[in-house]
Amino acid sequence: MIRSLFRFYAPVTILALALMTTSLQAQPAPTIDLLRQAYGTLAVANHNYDGHRVRAMQEIEIAARSLRMGLRGDAWVRQPQLVSDEQLRIARGMLAQAGAGLRGSARRHVDRAISQINIALRIQ
Repeated sequence: MIRSLFRFYAPVTILALALMTTSLQAQPAPTIDLLRQAYGTLAVANHNYDGHRVRAMQEIEIAARSLRMGLRGDAWVRQPQLVSDEQLRIARGMLAQAGAGLRGSARRHVDRAISQINIALRIQ
């Protein structure tokens, strides 16, 4: 029982801690903060999206580099598919908000990341 609760709540707890840590740091521009949060959310999502989750993360990394910020990392947490799918949807919403404030190369890569998430969510 405790083990199954841990499996369900551990990813959510990790995500909450990551978001809290981000908010405790010096506050970057809202767009950059949204990119970081979306990247972190995708990093803790499940790993069974035929590579589209990873491609979305790579597009966010490229967008971040064009804004002179760095992002890297990938968590290896197992979680229920419904939780993972919801994390992808949350990340997609953050990216849509961030994309509204971007132009040029960064905007194109954010749009590509959203496209990869859309493909990933169609995979069952």
